[in-house]
Amino acid sequence: MKRKVVRHGSATLTVSLPSKWVKANNIKNGDEIEVYEKERSLLISTDKEPSKQKMEVTIKGPDDFARRYINIPYILGYDEVKVFFEDSAVITLIGSELQFLLGFEIIDQGKNSLTIKNIASGEEEEFDNVSRRFFFSILSMAKEGLEALENKEYDVLKNVADFEENNTRLFNFCQRILNKKGYKDQRMTSSIYSIISFLEQISDSYERICKYCYDKRPSPIQEIIKFYKKTNELFMLFNKLYQNSSMEIIKKFRAERFKLEADMTELLGKSRNEEDIILMHHLLEIVDKTNHASLFFTGSP
Repeated sequence: MKRKVVRHGSATLTVSLPSKWVKANNIKNGDEIEVYEKERSLLISTDKEPSKQKMEVTIKGPDDFARRYINIPYILGYDEVKVFFEDSAVITLIGSELQFLLGFEIIDQGKNSLTIKNIASGEEEEFDNVSRRFFFSILSMAKEGLEALENKEYDVLKNVADFEENNTRLFNFCQRILNKKGYKDQRMTSSIYSIISFLEQISDSYERICKYCYDKRPSPIQEIIKFYKKTNELFMLFNKLYQNSSMEIIKKFRAERFKLEADMTELLGKSRNEEDIILMHHLLEIVDKTNHASLFFTGSP
């Protein structure tokens, strides 16, 4: 959007604030706002609590229910959702979806409607803490899944696959914070959002490995186990890169990714066992998604 510069007096130049932003952030006459200079840009922000966003949704019955009616308002940053329904069976479906939405709770329920409200507003300031928990949960999933496969503890793999439920909660919460507040460095918001999305895809791939091994109970060759370990190590290195995107870590990540991908592709071309091929496919997916997530840092391959 463009704004005209207006002169006041002999030396003061002013521009008006966008009315939509003013209303959303409860800006009043006399309020103080922060203005940050960055080369040719100015970033304007406020510490005031923004206006609570509300939405109304109509879900007549179970056949009309879709998860997106509940989780999309949450991810977009809405604080209150009122749901109108005709069949009370909708309530159970909504409750099942709320388990993946941290802070969203049913606070009021009537004959043909209910109100969902966010009750965890304070935690929304803690993006870095939540994203660290997201990384740690995926790392735990990777480590415990490998140990269970090595020891042929197939029943344990089912429990490890269930880590994905917690990862989905953390992913949804991270999306909500970024959509509502942005990242602490606003210029990085879209990049961090993309990285978080790749993390969810990586978590999905680890879940698929665990579920496949639980169902099929394979005995993978040692090369597969070795590449599983190397894939986990690459993801751990990416975690370090996320925390400190130094050129040294970037170079190390790039070298290890190139070698791992080449070695895995070579083995995949030689494999004839269906179970090994499927496992290699999932591991290559993780390597690929981890690499794509790394591309948002300076000096990426």
